[in-house]
Amino acid sequence: MKFFRITFLFLVGITLLISCKKTGCTDPEALNYLESASKDDHSCYYFWIGQHHEGGDIFYIDKTRKHGLITARFDLLSTPWGCYGTIIQGADDRTVGGGLQNSLDILAGCGPNTPAGMCLALDTLG
Repeated sequence: MKFFRITFLFLVGITLLISCKKTGCTDPEALNYLESASKDDHSCYYFWIGQHHEGGDIFYIDKTRKHGLITARFDLLSTPWGCYGTIIQGADDRTVGGGLQNSLDILAGCGPNTPAGMCLALDTLG
């Protein structure tokens, strides 16, 4: 009888271990997708256009949906962009993500008292 009791408890324990499902986010589109999860625990989260994040608002998300660009929630002083009337060599990239190099070129050609210089110095989290 003791043998059957021990065997029964052993089988129940093994069954419980095998049947346990790992919980987590099961949506592959979510930022916190957990491939090993077999049961969704409704913890998935995503980025979206207009979402407040990192001190600003998201205005662009790339194809992976995990990277994007954020705009400040306020306007800088209205001053001319760059050096008014001066052509800045290299500050002509019009692609998404090209703004940093454009701003660096404007800063090198015009100094820090321009919107480009202000943007480079901006820290909304500090």
